[in-house]
Amino acid sequence: METAQQFLVNLIQNSFESINKSHYQDYQKLNLERLDSYCIKILPNSNEGSIAIIDSGIGLNKNELGKLVNDIYSTFTTTNLQRENEGEIDNSNEADNEIKNNTFFPLFVVCDKLLIITKTQEGKALMTELSIQQHSEIKEYAEDMERGTAFILQIKEQYKNVLSHEYLKETIQKKCQMVVHPISLLSNNNEISNFKSNMIEKNSQSFHQINRVIPIWHKNYKEITEEEYQKVYGSITQDSDQYFGAQIYKVEGSFELRMIIYISYDNLKNTNNNKRIFYLYNNKLLMNKKNFQLPKYLNYVCGVIGHEDSPIDPETKWDRCNNIYTKYCRRNIHVIFEKMIKNDEEKYLKFYQSNSINIKLGLLNDQVYSKKFQKLLRYYSSYNTEKMISLQSYINRSIKNQNPEIIYYIIGESLESLKKNNLIAKYNEKNIEILFMTDDIDNEILKVMTEFEKYKFQNISQDEK
Repeated sequence: METAQQFLVNLIQNSFESINKSHYQDYQKLNLERLDSYCIKILPNSNEGSIAIIDSGIGLNKNELGKLVNDIYSTFTTTNLQRENEGEIDNSNEADNEIKNNTFFPLFVVCDKLLIITKTQEGKALMTELSIQQHSEIKEYAEDMERGTAFILQIKEQYKNVLSHEYLKETIQKKCQMVVHPISLLSNNNEISNFKSNMIEKNSQSFHQINRVIPIWHKNYKEITEEEYQKVYGSITQDSDQYFGAQIYKVEGSFELRMIIYISYDNLKNTNNNKRIFYLYNNKLLMNKKNFQLPKYLNYVCGVIGHEDSPIDPETKWDRCNNIYTKYCRRNIHVIFEKMIKNDEEKYLKFYQSNSINIKLGLLNDQVYSKKFQKLLRYYSSYNTEKMISLQSYINRSIKNQNPEIIYYIIGESLESLKKNNLIAKYNEKNIEILFMTDDIDNEILKVMTEFEKYKFQNISQDEK
């Protein structure tokens, strides 16, 4: 995602999390009148070259605002700015990836100055101003405002296109599908002359809500377009790449559970694990200290689980709900795999190239679905070193003079070394296919997978001993 989009999406996501903290607090205190009042407002001003992102979230006290300032400056330096401008920051580098993943890193890439104004429910309004060189002391904000936080940015000349109404609308609709609270955009971006004095006035400007859409996990799966699937995937991962497969599920019983699960081509190790699966309870993101994390071998999975009108309150009975969520997630990925493999084996092979180790770890770690993972294994063979085959395909094309209950294999350091192994020629003469196994984990796999569909595994290297 380009930096001009990233700063906006990050600030909206920050506002989203602030609102959800507020929601959790109000929910615990039974402050029900506030539960439907949360919103995020976007106020572009092309005359001043500025933009404000304002939320009605929990707000910050002085210590929290000070910590926020430190977080903003923690990865941002003039050196990093220069490296970003010259395209030298490498996402594949762990240290550089940490910089890029910092919520606030893009701010000073696109803006010269940043003003933060914030207020908690009981505290006084505070403000501070930041630039690449320095920041002002935290002081009281003289005017009245309700609880929440405002980020007001002075945009650099080369990024003024972000102030366009159409650009903002398109970016938010494409990248912020997971934000269930209203996001409203100022209709006429020339109406405000002074953000400080006008940003908190009620009903004084014309706002238009731009995320007023039905979440696709509430739709009939037959009505969902590929574009809709892609938008939600991009919103979760902030990744424009195509995913391998996706599926909508609806579970009915004592309560209703809706979910959309994605399988990515690449593993999502660079995506915050707590932000790969979003849990919505009555259309509010769950804020729980025991954030659910998928097993590491499923780091190619992301999605949304919606939970409504349940006698089990996830806010207070998280462990029980967590078990339910985990069960359905682990089961449903195999529904996606079976569907996608049936429709397009080539797409699956592309996925497998990046995720073969994760599939094998799933086989070792998930006893319930171990046999499902066995069907996902793919190997090169003495018949074809260009295209991998499944264990089922090996069985289907085994010939009459081959023992019908044996799957022959050989283990080695690399595909090239196995192709040159003298033992292969002997079996080629008999027209017997040999599977090539080159991962260290294959030894562990064969300790637990002693047979497949009643076919025993036989190492041809041991045959010769």
